[in-house]
Amino acid sequence: MDINPLPLIPRKLLFDNPERTQARLSPSGAYLSWLAPKDGVLNVWVARADDLGSARPVTADVTRPVQRYLWVHDGRRLLYLQDKAGDENFHLFVVDLASGAVTDALPIDGARIDIRATSPARPGTVVVSINDRDPRLFDLWQLDLDTGDKTSLLQNDGGYIGKRPSARA
Repeated sequence: MDINPLPLIPRKLLFDNPERTQARLSPSGAYLSWLAPKDGVLNVWVARADDLGSARPVTADVTRPVQRYLWVHDGRRLLYLQDKAGDENFHLFVVDLASGAVTDALPIDGARIDIRATSPARPGTVVVSINDRDPRLFDLWQLDLDTGDKTSLLQNDGGYIGKRPSARA
């Protein structure tokens, strides 16, 4: 019996950056966004929906790939999460598409922030969870993207959203 083993799939095909991923349509339908490499690192790109050749990167991370992003319902901004050097304490960044400005919406060192909800009924706000009060517990906040003001929605006193299990559990 003659067995001809198949050649191995090159690692680059399996693990290299994709050409494009996570394509999203803006709320107005006028723009497309996606993740694609910029200088070898995944960043967010935006183009007019009728002219993909107008694509431009709107983030410029050089060490860590952007892995999660979304449109704000106002259509003027994008949100993305990024940590520092793999510490998993994600910060929430806001990209203003008109000016190109990228802002850390809640610059809280040592805390992890996650996006929990957005709504077309409140296009300038986002609901986030933050563990800055107690690193084991995530509280819910509503963040006004225009003013930076945050309003408490739920204080997690144990047993609700996002509780990190203890080492003894």
